[in-house]
Amino acid sequence: MRNVLCEKDVRVTLNRPEGELDHAVEALSGRLASVPVNQHMMQKMVINQAIEAMGFHQIQQLARLFDCITRHSPEGVNYKNRFEKAGWKQAVQECDRGIFDRTANKLITPQN
Repeated sequence: MRNVLCEKDVRVTLNRPEGELDHAVEALSGRLASVPVNQHMMQKMVINQAIEAMGFHQIQQLARLFDCITRHSPEGVNYKNRFEKAGWKQAVQECDRGIFDRTANKLITPQN
């Protein structure tokens, strides 16, 4: 897909040959910089209102609560300890592959 630059539709694709992305970003930056500040402010107000209407603030509060609970659960503490012992990369790989039991705080040995 090529860049479409018109009044209602702006697209910048990231799978561009080297050098073209820089040019596209610079062109878009220039267009954004040419918009009057009051229009940016009004668009921000509209976007913020839409987010508030969807209950985003309450969702963020709930996410913070759950994050706090899971970090301080025994499983969360075990995962943190595994990061410290094995390194973050290995700990994430073990988690993704399902070979570390955070409840029992040990590697899962495959059953033959």
